[in-house]
Amino acid sequence: MIHSARKALSLLGTPGGRHQIKLGAVRRLREKLLYPVARLTGGTNIFPPTIIAIEPTNRCNLKCEFCARIFWDEEENPEDDIPVELFEKIIPMLESSPKVILQIFGEPLLSKTFFKMLERVKKYNCQVVFNTNGVLLKRKNCEKLVEMGADEIAVSIDGTDTFKEIRGIPVSKLVQNITTLNEVKAEHGVTKPEIGIAMVGMRKNVHETVELVDIAASLGVENMYVAHMEAHADHLVDELLFNHVDYARNHFEIAKARAKEVGVNLVLPPLESTEYFCSFPFDSMWINWDGAVRPCCRAVYADTIQIGNLYEQDWKEIWNGDDMKQLRKSLLTGKEMIPFCEECSYRVLCKDYLVRILPRGHSEEPEEAVVETETALQTETPVLGA
Repeated sequence: MIHSARKALSLLGTPGGRHQIKLGAVRRLREKLLYPVARLTGGTNIFPPTIIAIEPTNRCNLKCEFCARIFWDEEENPEDDIPVELFEKIIPMLESSPKVILQIFGEPLLSKTFFKMLERVKKYNCQVVFNTNGVLLKRKNCEKLVEMGADEIAVSIDGTDTFKEIRGIPVSKLVQNITTLNEVKAEHGVTKPEIGIAMVGMRKNVHETVELVDIAASLGVENMYVAHMEAHADHLVDELLFNHVDYARNHFEIAKARAKEVGVNLVLPPLESTEYFCSFPFDSMWINWDGAVRPCCRAVYADTIQIGNLYEQDWKEIWNGDDMKQLRKSLLTGKEMIPFCEECSYRVLCKDYLVRILPRGHSEEPEEAVVETETALQTETPVLGA
């Protein structure tokens, strides 16, 4: 108790510490009141988003074979960087949002203003994370990331021998760039940004999961995340791991055993029945470069849904606007769900392996047991794939 009191007093002595105490108090209230209040008020969230995702750019320097941008309508999805005046509209949100994802669709390090945004966001003591394809992790950029205090980076690497076929670059290039980032961290005597590896699992590369675990270990990478691929075209359907469950499970087991041996935390996607609850509209706001505000990581391009635009509305108006409240209400009750959520790519992709649950309620399948917790098992990687 004395130790706790001393810690609290030390935090009170600095602006960052007081901010940390404030966020902690809000978090504890949020855990108790969020869903009950949302139920009573028809979807109102009295708490601000805990995660703000900002799109520095939707441009990319690679053409990965499974990426949605290869198949989308370019006229409906023009490419550009976020304007400074739009970023200024986001700044007021940072005071109460502890985590910022500086990337949505595209390679964030391509943005000319990425580092200016990173520097500005870190002044609010936010945790900053993002995914990168790793191509631009050259020494100059690595030094900026370290000096400005980026917290976590997930580098997208989808295997070893098959990686060049999938993304068009050799895996050795990314190993070299991650090594450079590690060297810069060592020179500065810091441990951040923490480096993770994000792998998109496919039939053609799942057997290389164990090899990628070894690469992660050799680079001192503690966390490796594997996610299911989305098939945006018919010719990719046979690459889905759900069409090769026994094969995928076998290689996942081999990789898990190896990860345990070498000390890598390997996070694998479900291949068996999994309970889930979509909490994105309760937790986060996703802001595209053009001001469009989206409710989740699946609705990040034109032919999905948006709940407002920061050029036209204040973020608070959007956060508890009619569209967002209705969306939350439908997720809480399982009734009157909008078509986008009913047909969510995650639900469709995993339809035979997911059981949707409701906070303190029953699952969509009446035979399933009642879930007594507000939180549900999430199988997404913590940052989007780049």
